[in-house]
Amino acid sequence: AEPVQSPAVSSTDITSSSSKSNSTTTSSSSSRSVECGRLACGMFTAQNTRQYQEDCATTAVLSSSEHGLAFKRVGVAAVFDGHGGSEASEHLHQHMVPRLLQQLKLGIGPQEATAAAVQQLEAQLMSNQCTAGSTLTAAIVLDDQLVVAQVGDSRAVLCRAEKAVQLTSEHKASGDSERARIAAADPSAEISSDGYCYGMGVSRGLGSYHIKSDCSKRAFTATADVTVHQVEAADDFIVLGSDGLFDSLRNGEVVSTARRALAAADGDCSAAAQALVDRAIVMGSSDNVTAVVMLLHGRKLLLAKSNSRLFKNRSPG
Repeated sequence: AEPVQSPAVSSTDITSSSSKSNSTTTSSSSSRSVECGRLACGMFTAQNTRQYQEDCATTAVLSSSEHGLAFKRVGVAAVFDGHGGSEASEHLHQHMVPRLLQQLKLGIGPQEATAAAVQQLEAQLMSNQCTAGSTLTAAIVLDDQLVVAQVGDSRAVLCRAEKAVQLTSEHKASGDSERARIAAADPSAEISSDGYCYGMGVSRGLGSYHIKSDCSKRAFTATADVTVHQVEAADDFIVLGSDGLFDSLRNGEVVSTARRALAAADGDCSAAAQALVDRAIVMGSSDNVTAVVMLLHGRKLLLAKSNSRLFKNRSPG
């Protein structure tokens, strides 16, 4: 699917849950999955060894009739990995779903509605002169369409026929496409040997007013990549995670871990998200770690016989 770039109050009748942790070890503010019809979502987050928790996450399963939407099933899952404070990620967590609903009700296409919602969120942060920043990775299910929005270096992975399919690309200055985009937008921009530009480890993000208000740093943007995918019969679930998850676990390991947990917990998405976070920490992650799992159907997941040997040759370190 081709990306579309973004153009320049949680309601009480939304079934949703949120994630924000303030403890210093593995803890979560969500102990249940959000479930409705054939969609279910769950999350888990850990502050881990970091001094502050800057990750947030949102899940929501929406009633189409109550919101006047032209879809039979609507689900939203999103991860926000903050930097320079938690103000931006908390703002996105609070306002992502309302802004998306507002755009969908206008009757424009899902891709355009999602891109416009992201740009509205960015405009609010800039209006508030928010110096904190955040990534945004969102998966939106509208009947049999899956809309994925990406800003920054969190990740979305789909389990299709028991295999991992990565749905997003990280926005880092060390990547070829982002390096070329930065050079075109700001030929004077310097990229360090470890991939930092303007002192940032990501090349796109929402917020960070102090950078975007400096006209000499015009390559740092909140422009989202938005893609639309068809949900297929072989698609089981989606995992969204902050870089604290995917820096420690490969895509295939994420899918296998989540699948095992879903099968063991009878489809409990929060249990699967916790299993992912716990696994990432065991494998050495020291960052905030957040995982969101969205189950796309009501079928019982069965384990392949080989899964019991999944971690035979995989050890921490």
